[in-house]
Amino acid sequence: MALASCGCRGAHLRTCNASQRCWLSTTACVSSGHNRWSKIRHEKGSNDMARQRVWSAFSGEITTATKMWGPDPNANPRLALALTKAKKAGFPKTNIEAAMARGQGIGPSSYAEVVTVEAMLPAGVACIVEFRTERKAATLQAVRTMVKAISGRESATKFLFSRRGRIVLGRKGKGGGEEEDMDPDEAGMVALDAGAVDVAEEETDDGKKLVVYSEHTDTKAVADRCAEELGVGIEECDIVWVPNEETIVELRDAEAAGKILEFIEKMLNEDLSVVKGCGRG
Repeated sequence: MALASCGCRGAHLRTCNASQRCWLSTTACVSSGHNRWSKIRHEKGSNDMARQRVWSAFSGEITTATKMWGPDPNANPRLALALTKAKKAGFPKTNIEAAMARGQGIGPSSYAEVVTVEAMLPAGVACIVEFRTERKAATLQAVRTMVKAISGRESATKFLFSRRGRIVLGRKGKGGGEEEDMDPDEAGMVALDAGAVDVAEEETDDGKKLVVYSEHTDTKAVADRCAEELGVGIEECDIVWVPNEETIVELRDAEAAGKILEFIEKMLNEDLSVVKGCGRG
């Protein structure tokens, strides 16, 4: 599982447009039947590659969650969430079992390890990339090449970030009954009492969500208590690198923002894993 955290304010990134890319290809004229088969084959190949990337992401997430908090979904909210999503997407049971076995250090792939790359990107934006891989040298080289491609360089950056648990709360009524919005003030008080260090509303793919941050060692305990006392589901539960407030860069350079967006896009599309999140300012 790969994690990329950037020490810049996300709002400035979202306002910048990445440069347009134009693709040109030529081919000889062929009969309509052959052309139709070529299109089908091309589409099938693209679909297979996309599915492989998704399945690779599921496998990595299940392995990481199992390694962090054990193989029991009832005691491991992150694993429970990963299993639910994987099953809905049709991820094979044998693959799930294999991924959980790797997380417990069982089987031929137990030598997979977590590797970290620290880098400084354009405009002084600090970045940390983490990935779990069985091909350390090849994956490390691929990430370093992507960093250099946007005029970045490897440099110590961990001191600019804090390791935090990140918990995205769902709506009340998850798991049965009618769902309803929760009171942010009530949720914030419960989370802080449970040991959270910060609570914020953040924009996600499903709209605004209440996000709880904790010390990374307390992530599971805080998530469990929030779920129990608030009666909500846990939509995401992860450990991330959060940029320190006093060191966040106000990224106003459109060219630099475009390069950083390109870097994140490549991390998403390359066969490494999936970028889980960017540091929010």
